[in-house]
Amino acid sequence: MKDKAGRQDSRFFITLKPAASWADDNYAAFGRVTKGLEYILGLEQIPVKKPSNYPVKVIEIVAAGCYEH
Repeated sequence: MKDKAGRQDSRFFITLKPAASWADDNYAAFGRVTKGLEYILGLEQIPVKKPSNYPVKVIEIVAAGCYEH
């Protein structure tokens, strides 16, 4: 996605909803959870600031890897 100045923008989204039409034509979807799903599901319990839906506390991903076939 490019911002208003034409620069590339990079974001990391995790969605637990079956539909993510808000991302259509804006973002490329990739990746899957192979271990630690209980932690991802726990993210739903963290309160968010409205209207941005940013979590009220910092969430840090410290170990991510590549899926191998």
